[in-house]
Amino acid sequence: MKSLIYKDWGIRAMLAGKKPMTRRLMNPQPPEGATFWSMGQNLDTKVFGALFNYGNLTKFIKCPFSIGDIFYAKEAWQYYQSGIGIAYRATADDCRYKITGNKWRSPLHLREQDARIFRQMTNIKAQQLQNISEEDAIKEGVMTISSDSTLPYFAFQECIIDIHGPEVWDKNLWVWGYEYTEVERSCGGH
Repeated sequence: MKSLIYKDWGIRAMLAGKKPMTRRLMNPQPPEGATFWSMGQNLDTKVFGALFNYGNLTKFIKCPFSIGDIFYAKEAWQYYQSGIGIAYRATADDCRYKITGNKWRSPLHLREQDARIFRQMTNIKAQQLQNISEEDAIKEGVMTISSDSTLPYFAFQECIIDIHGPEVWDKNLWVWGYEYTEVERSCGGH
């Protein structure tokens, strides 16, 4: 099963039902000066992605997800009480079990069977970072984090700069905009 890594604030926003969307940098990026043409499935390979036009050429960039894909959220975690269970850093204050003195483990190493958040892709779009709407910025859950801004667009900008640095925002890189809905762990045979 596919997965996406989240910061603690993103996990808390998802659990509160305030983050039904996320953006991830497109890799590779479209050629400089390219314009977005359309989203869809490549007729030859049946791979989902975005088609860009630049000059007299087109470039298809494969998306890591397709609409309908189910993924789990990777988050920082650790074992508690001699490895009996899992505690998650995003909600560790709510944990009724004694957290050991162990270091928090990287979200990279959270296995699917230890995950608690599962989502299904309902919409995917390609856009440049700075083209986010106020509505989508709210769906990103940025209003649930402390920010110097009360405006969702600028709170999102602060969040991107905090995660990736100012050059990513300044270059106005292309991203995949993923919208998703909550699904049960058992969905998709898991």
